[in-house]
Amino acid sequence: MTFACISFPGQTESKPRYLDVKVGHYLLLRGKWQMEKILSQTSNLCLKQIFKQDLSVKHMKFKNTKFTKNDYLNGVLFFNSKLAQNTEIIAILNSGLPYTRFLKPYLLGSSVLFVVFLFLNTQILPICDKYRLKFEDDWIHDNVQTQNNNIFNMLDDNNIIHMESFNYKDSVGFNFTLEAFRDGKLIERTFANRLIWNKEKNCWTFEGYVRRLFNPLQKEFLVKGLKMDTTLKISPDEFIVKTNYVSSMTNPELNEYIRKETEKGNPKVGKYKVELYKRTIVPVSFFVLTLLAVAVSSSKSRGGTGFHLGIGIIVTFVYLLLIQIFNTMGNTGVMVPWVAVWIPTIVFFFVALFLLKRAPK
Repeated sequence: MTFACISFPGQTESKPRYLDVKVGHYLLLRGKWQMEKILSQTSNLCLKQIFKQDLSVKHMKFKNTKFTKNDYLNGVLFFNSKLAQNTEIIAILNSGLPYTRFLKPYLLGSSVLFVVFLFLNTQILPICDKYRLKFEDDWIHDNVQTQNNNIFNMLDDNNIIHMESFNYKDSVGFNFTLEAFRDGKLIERTFANRLIWNKEKNCWTFEGYVRRLFNPLQKEFLVKGLKMDTTLKISPDEFIVKTNYVSSMTNPELNEYIRKETEKGNPKVGKYKVELYKRTIVPVSFFVLTLLAVAVSSSKSRGGTGFHLGIGIIVTFVYLLLIQIFNTMGNTGVMVPWVAVWIPTIVFFFVALFLLKRAPK
């Protein structure tokens, strides 16, 4: 492979931008218009620099996990079907070999994939996904999210904030309200026209604020001012919710993020939990698909290997459809996230056990 730097006439060289040579694969999938967009923004494309990022490998995610499961199922179906069509399974079982021993090589292969994918899904692939997200923010997305509206957060058990909008670029919020409680009773409400992050002092500043203090006798004290510095248990980064970025967090990071968002009362916590549980269920599904494939393709049929592969395609379609339906239910809060993630695999596990009992032995 050779590398070269490409310069475009009429463009300055003051701040060269670099892309990975592997991005060609990405662009072919995304479309010609995105390639034209990237080239129009770039004054110097160093192909060697993109190779270092190796985008097509790093965000491949074994591209995509659902295709990996499909390929694996069809692979087991094809191999076992060939054995069945050549009557080799009959010979193996007639030799006195127990059916559980016949399944052992398949389960051993599933165990290897389980360990590999469990490590990849929880540790390696989230880190690699950061490169993809950064690349898309820099070159693909026209409008990167810089503002969030109608923000509601619980700082802790006694403090709640609400804000009409927050601009991440300027770290400025508008129409900010802070309510403090003690023993379930409101003791203070602070309103500010603007909430500004002070980088020098590392604190927040209220502008145009009004504080209402309530004492036990239900008397109200009013305090007004132009500016006031204060501390809040929240940073500017936490006001911008980037749901897609949870895929770039490792499991420890995602668990901590879910804990914090749960304390704040974030309604999107269910979606984060679905992402967390999916990382475990994908490796487990290899065992289920193995049993299902062996059970379906162990008998000799007139349709041959093509008949078994056709069944595999139908099974894969139904399985992926159920995963999509139940994941959506988990994301929207219709079902408990872990239940929604596990139901399709559990259902197909019992189907596989039923077919294994009926398989010729």
